[in-house]
This record gives sequence, structure tokens and C-alpha cells, in this order.
Amino acid sequence: MSNTDVLKMALQNLMRRKLRTFLTVLSVVIGATAIIVMSSIGLGISMSFDSQIAQMDNVTRIEISNWSGYQSQTKDAVILDDEKIKEISQINGVEAVTPSIDLYMYAMSGRYVASFQVMGMDLSVIDKFGYKLLDGRLPDSSEPYGVVFGSEIPAQFLSQQEQGRRNWRGLVSQQEKKINVDVLKDKIKFSPDYSFIEPKQTSGGSEELYPDEGGAYDETTQQTVEPFKAFNVQGVGIMDGSVGYEGAQYCFMDVATVNKINEEYMKWLQKSQQGRTQTKTNGYPRALVKCKSLDDVEAVAAELAKYNFEYIYNPVEFVQPMRRFMGMLQIALTGIGGISVIIAAIGIANTLIMSIYERTKEIGVMKVIGASLGDIKKLFLAEAAMIGLLGGILGVSLSFLVSYLMNNLQISALSGMFGGSGGGGMKLSVIPPWLVLLSLAISSLVGLLAGYFPARRATKLSALNALRYE
Repeated sequence: MSNTDVLKMALQNLMRRKLRTFLTVLSVVIGATAIIVMSSIGLGISMSFDSQIAQMDNVTRIEISNWSGYQSQTKDAVILDDEKIKEISQINGVEAVTPSIDLYMYAMSGRYVASFQVMGMDLSVIDKFGYKLLDGRLPDSSEPYGVVFGSEIPAQFLSQQEQGRRNWRGLVSQQEKKINVDVLKDKIKFSPDYSFIEPKQTSGGSEELYPDEGGAYDETTQQTVEPFKAFNVQGVGIMDGSVGYEGAQYCFMDVATVNKINEEYMKWLQKSQQGRTQTKTNGYPRALVKCKSLDDVEAVAAELAKYNFEYIYNPVEFVQPMRRFMGMLQIALTGIGGISVIIAAIGIANTLIMSIYERTKEIGVMKVIGASLGDIKKLFLAEAAMIGLLGGILGVSLSFLVSYLMNNLQISALSGMFGGSGGGGMKLSVIPPWLVLLSLAISSLVGLLAGYFPARRATKLSALNALRYE
């Protein structure tokens, strides 16, 4: 018999017992749908997680801290100087490097004061680290005291009275204060010394701000040390706060300028005998390393580990456990769907075995008229493959419907929990083309495997006994 004749006979045999064929195909449909839907949920969760991680600029940012080399004369400390920064920038996979130093500053504009963290960076590469401007521009090389303010900093400037109320009973509400400082136009002074903005009592009993008076008291000499000087700065830009906490709450200045202010301030602290006698060797306390991609972070961190830095913060160390969990979850969900496929295979085998008992005499006739054992085997395998393929096709169609409902009707709380469509456009279920083809292949293969033993059994039947079978 030709292959065409085998396929026609297989189709006719399936159509003769429509209900049994339908129920068997239905078991394959359920199995195919289960494995596709479960796998698609695992893929959707993993893709949503990876997408959310990719949107986090800090995940490709490695932080190097060298506090021992900054605060003491430790012999083993690696000096994080400009030469070392340049060396790190040559590492394969590194996109940008900047030294960094944080310094808490107090600011004054007229009678309005504020306090915040200032981050010194190489502003020429600040965009590489995910920071974006909301207004204004970055300072150029001729503006060492140019400042880019965080988006929420302007609202933190308080008048003397508001500052007093905040000191006594917490933050001032928006209804109580108005923003009266234009950080891009008004004159502003910075100083790391709190006495710069500390209210002083006047003879009339009211509190006024005298930034150029006062100072620390030196108990050794029993004299008042001159107050630490304030620096005139110029606001040139406002950072986009949507990039994260730093973009909203920090100010940004050239790292060399912040480092210079910090050195002078530490000398002043030593002179004023305030107990904060930090010692500094050459170099920066910290550096930020931006990798080109998430895949480069591990390799770059391994290269940095060869240096004797005090601490290296590798964000991937916190991401990898979650990635492994997502992978295990995906395998578990696919395994649950695989159980349904196994059950479908048992159904196909049962159907074909029953078919052999019902068609024993027919098999004997086929052998007598000259049908080969291979033709008989192909007939039963063709029936099994048809059941598997048809069930797979219907299962794929049903899977797309279920996936659509899950993504658009936000079924279950899993959507929001794992970044589903209820959040930022993420999908809970994702069915890529390869999953469709794999499902069809598995369904057909399961059908063939389930039909192999019934087909082998049919070929072993004796023609004489088959003709006598009633």
C-alpha cells in the first residue's frame, strides 16, 4: 500500500468511531494546552522580571568603596586615584567610570536655607549612569562650582521661621510654605558646616541667620575658630527625579570641586577640635563603574576583584538568585503541563489497543490479501499521529485564547505580583513561535510513541487466528 492509501484508511478508521476519537483527541488538546499555557506563564514571568531588571540602570552599575585608603594609612589599601580610574576604564565590558564622593551640604539663598547630599562625579559621563536633565544643562569645565539640583531640592528651601518650625515639630506642610528660591537664577551658597545656617539670637530676641559669624570653639587655645567658609555656587540644571532617589534628592557637582571642599573641611574640623579627625591619603573614597550590559557585570566584577579594594558592590549578586528562582518556577510549571501530556499518551494507547481488539479480523484479512507487516504498523502509527497532531493544533488554538484572556482580563493576582499586564504593560503569558512548533512536535511524537506498542501488537497477530476471531 502507498502512503496515501495508509493515510486514507487511517482517517476512515478514526471517523468510524467519532465519539471515541473525539474523547482521545480532547485528552491531547488538554495536554497540549496545559503544557503551552504553563510554559507561557513561566516565560511571561521570566521576561517580565528581566524587563524590569533591564529598566533599572543601577543593575549594571558596580560600586567600589575604598574607605580604608580614604580614612587611614592602611598599608594594604589600594589608592583609588585618577590613574586607577583610567586603568579600570580599560577593562573589557566597562562603558564608563567616575570617581565619586558624597558630602552633606547646607545651602542658603537670601533668608532661605536647605540641606541635602551633594554627589561629586565626573559630569562628562553622568548620562552613562542613567541620569537625565529635566531642565537646564550640565556645567562646563569653566564652572567648577556649577550645580545640578535634584528635582525635589527646590521645594526643600525653607525660610527662617519655617526652619524653626521644622526643627521643633517635623517637616513643614506644603500649605505652610511656598517655594521662593529659583535655584537656576538666585544666588546660592554651600557649606558643609551646620553653623552656616544655624539661627542666632539677636538682642531683640528674634532669630536671624548670620552665615559669616560664629564658628567653633577650640578648647585647647580657648579661642573661637573662624567659621568654615561658604562657597558661592551656580545652579545650571535640574535633574529628572524619575530616574530614582538620587535624581530627586541629591545635588551633583564636579568631583574635583567636592573633593577640594571636603579636604578643606576636614582640615577645619581638625583645627576646631570637634573630634572628627579624619586622615586622607591620595585618592577617592568611591568609584562607580558602568558596564555595557547586564551580561558584562559578572566579568567586570571578577576583574575588579583582582584589585585590593575594600568593598565591591555587585548588583548581579542580588539578581542571580531571583533569576534562578524564575528558572526553577518555569521548569515546575512546564512539568505540570507535561503530566497532562503523559495522561494524553495513555489515552491514545488505550484507544488504539481497544481498536486492535475490535479490528482483529480486519487485520487478518489485510495480511491474507498481501498487506505487509510494515503497512499494518504504519496504519496504526498514522492513526496515532493524526490524533496527536489534531489535538496539538486544537491545543495551540485554545492556548492562544487562554493567553489572551490572562493578559487582557488580568486573571488572578499573579499578574500584578509578577509584573503582569495590570502593571506597566507587561504580559503574564507569552507564547513565542518556537513554543507553538515545539508543542505540535511533542503532540505528534507522543501520539507516535503511544501508538508504537499497539501497532507492534497488531503486526504479531496470526493471520489464521485473526480470521477465526469473533
